[in-house]
Amino acid sequence: MPSLLGLRSDERLHERVERLARRGQVDQHLWAVESLERCLQLSPALAEPAVRARDASPNPRFPHYCDPPAEHEDPGSHAGRTRLECPVPKAPTRDVDEFLVAFADWAGGREDVVGGVLVGSHARGTARPDSDVDVVILAKEPLLYLDDTTWVEHFGRAASVEREDYGMVQSLRAIYRDGLEVEFGLTVPAWAATAGLAAGTREVVAGGFRILHDPLGLLASLRREVTGPG
Repeated sequence: MPSLLGLRSDERLHERVERLARRGQVDQHLWAVESLERCLQLSPALAEPAVRARDASPNPRFPHYCDPPAEHEDPGSHAGRTRLECPVPKAPTRDVDEFLVAFADWAGGREDVVGGVLVGSHARGTARPDSDVDVVILAKEPLLYLDDTTWVEHFGRAASVEREDYGMVQSLRAIYRDGLEVEFGLTVPAWAATAGLAAGTREVVAGGFRILHDPLGLLASLRREVTGPG
């Protein structure tokens, strides 16, 4: 099934593995991003270092680490490692509905955010325990949120935040310390325009669409255009 941004999940995963490999981080981060077994199917050469690290680690859930930082510790100072290298659980310990309530409250308090919607497997009700959460944010100035990502921490302590470019929708993928992975898709309100509706947008809406914040009714109109009244 197409992902939030119109790419098949396998294609998106392959791109992420390649990007991490170019940074020399594949053996440090891959276990916290996707299943190693799935990565092996897609790109054995890139995934092999992560598999070796996992097999040699005294703690297979957190390769290269003995234990996660304690709650009172600064994750950036744990054994001299940087913040991006903090271990996270493979499956989230936080309830997704808890995050969605916090997201709706946050969006409702910002005048420049005119829409927020849950899409993908969680919106369809087909999510697995380790599925990421896909939300689309309609903002008057999305670049403000892309250039300064500190707002992501409103929803918890982030182990990593990566920016991904999908054209009209720019994405911030946040992996939180409790294991929750959220893809924040940021775009302008015109993404929800019903005139000349893009095929990719129509596919996203048809694939699961749960409105969380819609003060102007833009997302409700978009949903009616795609799925009909009711």
